[in-house]
Amino acid sequence: MELGEKLRQTRLELGLSQRQVCGETITRNMLSRIENGQAKPSMKTLQYLASVLQKPVGYFLGEADAGLNRPVMDGAKEAFAQKKYARALRLLGEYRGPDELYDWEMGLLGFLCCMEIAQTAIGEGRLPLAGKLLMQSEQFESPYIGKPLLEKREALRTAVGKKRDALPSLDEELMLRARLALENKDLDRARRLLEAIDSRGALWYTLRGTVELRQGAYSSAEKLLLLGDEKQSLPLLEECYRAQGDYEKAYFCACKRKK
Repeated sequence: MELGEKLRQTRLELGLSQRQVCGETITRNMLSRIENGQAKPSMKTLQYLASVLQKPVGYFLGEADAGLNRPVMDGAKEAFAQKKYARALRLLGEYRGPDELYDWEMGLLGFLCCMEIAQTAIGEGRLPLAGKLLMQSEQFESPYIGKPLLEKREALRTAVGKKRDALPSLDEELMLRARLALENKDLDRARRLLEAIDSRGALWYTLRGTVELRQGAYSSAEKLLLLGDEKQSLPLLEECYRAQGDYEKAYFCACKRKK
């Protein structure tokens, strides 16, 4: 079946008149000539007609006109249909444009792959990957990417932001792990975790001083504990002074604790 015949048959199957298909883009006379085989549409015109008739451009072209990117697109579409989105995206990396035949379709497929993988990554808590894919999706352009798809991308970006805000900071996570290590008397691990923390407040000094105290480094422990949280550090300081034989300071700490 010739190109013009395919266009006419598809239009009739959709119940569309020539006027509805033409819109303001081409004239009815031009469409009539194309359907009757009296004129050949430009690739831009064919892409427009394919979009109105809800078919890929390749549907209306013969094998000889399929283009060098056809194997790439066929493989990517098959992978997408099997929900192997990462594989489809990798295959699209072999696409070589510009290609008037496939550019629009490739843009849509690449965008959809990014959306699917990003959505899965968000569900699995892999937020950096999700953010990277949402950014990568901006590289894919196509008239087929309509407002609903763009709104979906923004919704996914919002979801990434909310999940990031809900996560504890790295310093908070390290602090929790350091406290657990102390409880388990794993002093070397507690020291390493505490040294990896950037923000060092009163609690940090208390925990770091505790490590020194438990390892018998009383002088270092004293200096650190004096900078720590007073309520938590006082009993530790008392213990530190007693270990050093400074009972006067130990007594002072004990009295201060009772106030």
